[in-house]
Amino acid sequence: MKQEIAKNQYYEIYVDQIKNRIYYSLFGFWQSVDLVPNNIEDLATAISKLKPGFDFLTDLRTMKPPPEELAKHHMNAQKLARDKGLSRIAEVYDQKVVKFMAERYARESKANTKAFASVSEAEAWLDSSK
Repeated sequence: MKQEIAKNQYYEIYVDQIKNRIYYSLFGFWQSVDLVPNNIEDLATAISKLKPGFDFLTDLRTMKPPPEELAKHHMNAQKLARDKGLSRIAEVYDQKVVKFMAERYARESKANTKAFASVSEAEAWLDSSK
């Protein structure tokens, strides 16, 4: 059962303690970190509810590519998760520009990610190796 951690116009974060998973959806255009001042704190809260070896299902289908200043913010979020025991990330997106951005963030933060075209495919992949 999913538990809501945060929900606003820019992102939603839920955790499923049974699946040991974070569900993270990002929306719209994040012009600056000032729009999402609690984002890292909300992710830390979600991570604190899970055990090492947790995974992420990240839905980026409605996200717009952010300015470069936010690249560091997104990579810091991935590094935080990795340092706390992140196993892997299933990312869902349908825009090539978002795909390139997400691949860069994963590469630079050394996160283990795989891309999917749908949430159901991503969920099935994460579930298949539990």
